[in-house]
Amino acid sequence: MRSEIKNVFTVTPMKDDPPEKEIRIVASIGGEKTIVLNKSFDLCMEICFEVRGRNLDSRKVNPLLRKFRKQLEDYRLKEGEIKAWPKRVDEFQHELVGTDLAICSQHILWQIYDPAGFGRERIQPRLLKDMRKQNLVEAEISIQMTDAVFQGSHRHGRWPRDRFDGAGF
Repeated sequence: MRSEIKNVFTVTPMKDDPPEKEIRIVASIGGEKTIVLNKSFDLCMEICFEVRGRNLDSRKVNPLLRKFRKQLEDYRLKEGEIKAWPKRVDEFQHELVGTDLAICSQHILWQIYDPAGFGRERIQPRLLKDMRKQNLVEAEISIQMTDAVFQGSHRHGRWPRDRFDGAGF
């Protein structure tokens, strides 16, 4: 790698311009540096899912929710040299809509590794597609994904109410 400075062009003053040779180098180009790309980054995603079954109660639903969370935590994506895995699954919210339906949401913080440093545009659609396919069925209760969005995107469909809905904030 070269780290020396080279002259790009020079200007010699006119002969009748005193003092002679006052201006010599007008522009130069510096040494070369290696650009370090960020090979690892985080993405924050919100997911929304429905829990359906007859007469839902916590004794039946909680074990299934723990299994579903474990399923999300164990998810791994490898596409070429790009890898993605959940770093943290948290901020669970729920709303019981009726005796047979509960709406839930969670945040997932993804750790993405891309040796080229440009995988964000390729990995986001794949993660959204894979998360929207997640489901779990056991006995008479099912969990089905309804939506997944990255932070800053618009939500679609029915999501659990936030704690501050209608509070004037």
